[in-house]
Amino acid sequence: MKFLASLAGAIASGVICFIIFSLVSKYQIAQVGYTPDQSDKLIDIFIVVVPLVVLAGGWLSLRMYKKHLTKRSSGR
Repeated sequence: MKFLASLAGAIASGVICFIIFSLVSKYQIAQVGYTPDQSDKLIDIFIVVVPLVVLAGGWLSLRMYKKHLTKRSSGR
């Protein structure tokens, strides 16, 4: 079950990060004076940031899962 909690957190954080980068990209393209070089920089940032966010999301969800189990078992 720990694996599923980590996996769910990693997937959720990856999807949220993708949505945020997509919205930033759409905003960037809509601006006056847009150049394709700006998108290249955004893609480079995306490649670096997303794996870190996915790892952090997986770790955070595992930590929350363990805390939930501890809280549940201490009440007995």
